[in-house]
Amino acid sequence: MKNRSYLIPAVLLAGIGGVLTTGTAFAAGESAPAQPRATLDCHETAGALTVRHRAPVHTRPSAASHVMWFAAKGKTYRIGGYCDNSIGNRWYCVAGCDFRDTPKGFWIFEEYFKP
Repeated sequence: MKNRSYLIPAVLLAGIGGVLTTGTAFAAGESAPAQPRATLDCHETAGALTVRHRAPVHTRPSAASHVMWFAAKGKTYRIGGYCDNSIGNRWYCVAGCDFRDTPKGFWIFEEYFKP
């Protein structure tokens, strides 16, 4: 049987949209090494922020998570807290915020809000 290699892209999810690295070839039957997980530093807080332009609202503080809806430009949200990931990106929780074990709620990336 001929030994075959497959190109398997390695993806590191980190903040805005993730970072796609170049593919790495593995022989048939081998598996890719585990990818490091991004860490989150979360804080409950109160405040209000206004959306600068149409913004995707995610189910987790990660661009790789599911988008539930899009927030309209000019919409103001009461913030329940925020999470900073290991590369310094900040995500604000705009609804259903729960910070007990893993952060739950609906999240918008910081760059979508007005300064």
